Amino acid sequence: MVESTTKGRWQGQTPERRKTALATINECGRQGQTWACTAALLGIAERTLRTWKEDDPEGKIATAYEAGRQETGAKLAKRLQAKALDPLEDGNTVALVHATKHFLKMGDKVTQAVVTPEDLAGGDDKAAKDKRRAALSILGLDALMPEE
Repeated sequence: MVESTTKGRWQGQTPERRKTALATINECGRQGQTWACTAALLGIAERTLRTWKEDDPEGKIATAYEAGRQETGAKLAKRLQAKALDPLEDGNTVALVHATKHFLKMGDKVTQAVVTPEDLAGGDDKAAKDKRRAALSILGLDALMPEE
């Protein structure tokens, strides 16, 4: 009876079984698999995998999965950066946008300001130029304002 209660526990697994399981868990982390899919690849129920994870005092299961995820993330980041900055790609737009949002932490800018055509209308007086400069700045088009 004692054997059956420890058999489902992480500590009850043989060292070889734990080594094989950790390798599979790491690979699943690399592929971004769910815990359910990881458990299926190990040939166990998802609840058993979660029990193993809870019963793992050294945290090797969580560490193996996270290490796999980080390895893939690093490879993706490196390839994305190369693609975005490759002179032969002439600045792959999708890669550049993704890199800007995720690596430089520059998400989509949300503004509540309203810019009307009148705001962009030309004028020679200082007030009209200031109004136009402010409108172009809101739109991120400061470069279109001629220098004085």
